[in-house]
Amino acid sequence: NCITLVGQSAGGDAAANLMIAEDTQDLFKRLIIQSAPLGITRAREKMSKEFSSKTSSINQETPIEEIISTSLSQAPSVVKHGLKAGMPVGLQYGHEPLPTEADMDEAFAQKAPQFDILIGSTAQETSLFTQVSPALARFARFPLTKALLINPLIRYTTKKIYAKSANRFAQHHAKSGGNAYVYTIHWGSKNKHLGSTHCIDLALLFGGEGWENAKLIQPISKEDLQNQGQQLRAVWAEFARTGKLPEQGQIDTDLLTFQKIQ
Repeated sequence: NCITLVGQSAGGDAAANLMIAEDTQDLFKRLIIQSAPLGITRAREKMSKEFSSKTSSINQETPIEEIISTSLSQAPSVVKHGLKAGMPVGLQYGHEPLPTEADMDEAFAQKAPQFDILIGSTAQETSLFTQVSPALARFARFPLTKALLINPLIRYTTKKIYAKSANRFAQHHAKSGGNAYVYTIHWGSKNKHLGSTHCIDLALLFGGEGWENAKLIQPISKEDLQNQGQQLRAVWAEFARTGKLPEQGQIDTDLLTFQKIQ
């Protein structure tokens, strides 16, 4: 009655789908779904079949190093599938324990009254990926191309892949009788053009030692990380305990904004 699943990125997608997986009835009550790329998790069947055929050499005995190298080498071959190709490996509906994609909306609707959900994203999710792409990283170094190309790209892909789909998921959940909140994390580094990027929530939630040298948060001070992290952990813990969030006025809006979906 008081077990909360928490997942981030692909883990958020996995946590959400445990709501409709077989044999998970009565195992948990709440979900915190962080930065799940729900905007690219549907209509993937054609890409999945193509990627599977290109990596058919992988089996249960294949060493993990070979799995990784084979997958990475074949990932560019599915780029024609658009944004979905950014995550060529993912959950596939219609295979045990998940329903078919055609049935999933109804499955989520039926399960909604059983669960409280807190779902959301950071304000600049995809800035991280502009840094790991050599071509985009080069453009990001120059103020003009950053303003004209990189920043609009970050806004569009963050909304398309994360924010819009999180809001849609919460709206469907609430309409189906479930308790739902949507959040946005705004806190982040001003260095390396990252801002409130993908995975910045992990620094806040886990805090502690070891983050001082992480490029993800530099040049944020240890004290700032600790203070803002305490706030975010208090919000997450309140939701895990009660299924509710504190009043918005109690939380620094430079860190976090949220709303209950009616």
